[in-house]
Amino acid sequence: GRMRDKPVKERFIKEKPSLSRENTAGDGLEGKIDKEALSAAMHYITPKDRTTSEVRAFLSKKEYSPHEIDGVMEYLLTKGFLNDLRYAEYYIAEAFEKGKSRGKTEAELLEKGIRDSDVQLAFELSSDLSSEEEKAMQEAEAIIQREGPSSKSLRKVSSRLGYLGFEGELIYEIV
Repeated sequence: GRMRDKPVKERFIKEKPSLSRENTAGDGLEGKIDKEALSAAMHYITPKDRTTSEVRAFLSKKEYSPHEIDGVMEYLLTKGFLNDLRYAEYYIAEAFEKGKSRGKTEAELLEKGIRDSDVQLAFELSSDLSSEEEKAMQEAEAIIQREGPSSKSLRKVSSRLGYLGFEGELIYEIV
């Protein structure tokens, strides 16, 4: 079936690597890394994916030196534990499932410190997801089906689409 029919995690091949012995040894990076800083970073990224910006800020807040942070970041990026493009792909898929617009999703990713080029590439890779108009229309139809056709339900549609970040012109066309 179509990619949209699968749960978000199943759509992506590039999963975060595991903490296996093969993945954490043998490249010479270990000697350059502060073990305590690496451990703190690993505990921070284990429960959920994080952006490189989030991890850098976390380590900085923990008062590790810029040199220690750079070593840990190089290790995490080289080993594939951090990948802003992968993060953006997941984020876009989840945002679209929630009905968010491209504009709002893009702004949120940029706010999280993802580079614009990675954000744009992630959107290109997610191009099989439904168009802005389709998403807005589906949201509108769901509200009208639930509430019945009335001026009150149209106000709810307009308000909801605005909240999800759709452009005013598109909202006007749908309502």
